[in-house]
Amino acid sequence: MLDQEIRLMVLKHFYIALSDDDFLIKNPEGSEFPYRNDQIVADFNFQTDYFSLFIEKELKKLKFETGSFNMIMIRGRRNPKLIPYIEKHHNCLTIEVYFDEEKYREIYPHINEYPLRHLLIPVENQNELSAFLVELVMKAMEIAKKHNVDIPVDFIVDNILDFKRRNFKNRWTYKRKKIPRTDLVAKLVCSLTCNSFKLDLILEKKSGVIKFEETILETLPSSIQYKGKFKNFEVKNELLIVTKGSGEKLYELDIKAVEEINC
Repeated sequence: MLDQEIRLMVLKHFYIALSDDDFLIKNPEGSEFPYRNDQIVADFNFQTDYFSLFIEKELKKLKFETGSFNMIMIRGRRNPKLIPYIEKHHNCLTIEVYFDEEKYREIYPHINEYPLRHLLIPVENQNELSAFLVELVMKAMEIAKKHNVDIPVDFIVDNILDFKRRNFKNRWTYKRKKIPRTDLVAKLVCSLTCNSFKLDLILEKKSGVIKFEETILETLPSSIQYKGKFKNFEVKNELLIVTKGSGEKLYELDIKAVEEINC
């Protein structure tokens, strides 16, 4: 059993990541730092966000109270610790599981060069990666159950199975707006995969007929990468403007031109 503190926290975060310590590469003599991280760490940590975020959204709705942490970290290791533990400085429950590097390399044999110039080289078989992550997290839940860790194991497992039933599609409507004096509704729709995050602008009639659809933003597959890059709609002088968190313009569209499209 894990020691419990009196002060309760609400479980809000869920992550899947590799341990830097397992993937260090020795730098040449004379380098500023003796070691650097193997690129596999950044690759994998980017690629898991679509999976983690789906579980995290459901956990936040549950408002599950814990003793001393608000985060669950599923940590892939070459030689995992057998018992879950609390990282107090991160308010984090860490569950270490064996990371099958050979199997992962079969799914993702590519080598990305850092710093990245654009997106990652895509995962060609996304279902294989999803199945790999299901196995990883299910193993972590078995460990948590074995050691009577106070987390909603069955709830997490149910949501993993639900994600699987959805074919691992993590897509949601961020915002919608009725455009004044028209029959159109504008929507910002987000989709997150192991390869990228995309923001689509969709204009549709009340009947559901889509008049316009375009990807207006694409980033690396991490909430850190797209945070603040979009926020709201504005309508000015027959233009629909999508703004960033800073208030700057991200994209603009001529509403009249969309109304004139024949569907």
